Parts: sequence; C-alpha cells; structure tokens
Amino acid sequence: MSYQTFTTLKRGYTHPLFCEDFLFTHQLGQRYLVTAVMDGSSMGETSFFASTLVAKLLRKVCTQVVYAPNFTTDILIDQLGELLAKQLFNEFKQARSALFLSKEETFTTLMLAITDQLQEQSWVVTIGDGVLVVNDQLQIFNQDNHPDYLGYYLHQSAEEWWNAQTQMNTFSQVKRLLLATDGVLAIDFASPSKDTQTLAKELLTTPLPSAKPYALDQLLNQWLKAHQATPQDDIAIVCLQQ
Repeated sequence: MSYQTFTTLKRGYTHPLFCEDFLFTHQLGQRYLVTAVMDGSSMGETSFFASTLVAKLLRKVCTQVVYAPNFTTDILIDQLGELLAKQLFNEFKQARSALFLSKEETFTTLMLAITDQLQEQSWVVTIGDGVLVVNDQLQIFNQDNHPDYLGYYLHQSAEEWWNAQTQMNTFSQVKRLLLATDGVLAIDFASPSKDTQTLAKELLTTPLPSAKPYALDQLLNQWLKAHQATPQDDIAIVCLQQ
C-alpha cells in the first residue's frame, strides 16, 4: 500500500524575517518513506539555517545510505532509523566544524519518521518538542521549558548520543501519519472556545479537502480563516496518507 505525501510550512508573526521551521520528505527505494520536521530555536542564532541544514544533510544521508554495508532492501524500520539518525548526527557534526558554526548556530529540534509502505508501519524519533498524529491519535512531546536540540550533543559520539534517546516509538497499521512542529500549539484565536491541545488535534485530524499536492496548505489556510486564527510561532507539517 502506498502513501501520498502532503506538506505545509507557515511563518508565525513573531518571526517577521525568516521562518525558522523546515521539513523534509524522501522516497527511499520503493518501500520506505523518510519524513521529518525541524524547528530552529529562537534562543539560537540564524536558527532558520540550522533547521534547513539538517534537511539538506538528511537528503545526503538518504542518498548514500543505500550503499552502506548494513543496508538491505528489507531492513527493519527501527534499524534504518538508527542508521540514518547516527549518520545525520555525524554529518551535522562535520558541517559544524567545516563551517565554523557556534553552538548557538546549531540549535534545532528534529522529529524523524521512517515508514514501511509494505508493512504499514512507522518508526518515529523526536529530539526536542513536537507533535505526532498516528491514525487520529495525537501525542505531544514537550520538554517542559527545557529545550533539547541536536546542537547540545555534538561533543559526544553518535553512539553516546543515540543510546540516550528515549522518545522513540513504532506504530503498526498506519493509515495516516502526521509530524508537526510545536507551532501548532501557539496559534492566536479571536475567541478561543477550546484548550490549545484540543484545537491542535482538531486541525491535525481534519480530513484533507482533496488529494492534490497543495491540499495541506489549503486545509491550514481554510482552518485558520474559519477560526479567525493567526499563527504566533512557525508551523511545519508533513502528512502521509493512504
């Protein structure tokens, strides 16, 4: 069973110059889909660059991973996820060194998903905050005001960093998978009638208006207009749907 990919990226009014979020999608062979959303930190410097750099490095890693000795066409998604994440970490570490980036220029969150279209399974790891929806079930990752960014750990080895990760899940019978940055929890409403989490779930579980590539853009704009709402923070969303 194949999935269709939809994306949307919207700048919040608190970031007048740049959108600090970014997203990534990649078809890895015939079987696997790699998706990700990144949220550059306002605590950092030129945070849009860190989130965008991670996406570009992910593209490089996905292109090269098929040549790795431990990659096979039937590799399990958690094994593929670990392989990609560790290689991404090493690439990010090398990029920081090559570009003489300060620690503050590497602050970005990462929510990375690998979806096996054949098995209808998805594996997701979250570094920092983010919002995940699997088959209309919403899960919020919140560090309770203790930000967690890739750039915090570049002094470690990839193995040390990976062994400390706890926000990992594998899901079966996935019909719809949605990754979002926490900007969906920072939307201003003219007259809010529900709590933030309920409103976010309403947005993220609303059926897409069509199967056209821009359907998620269209949904977000229509939903904001209907609720007289304005994004305060940037929003990046990737949706996979059968």
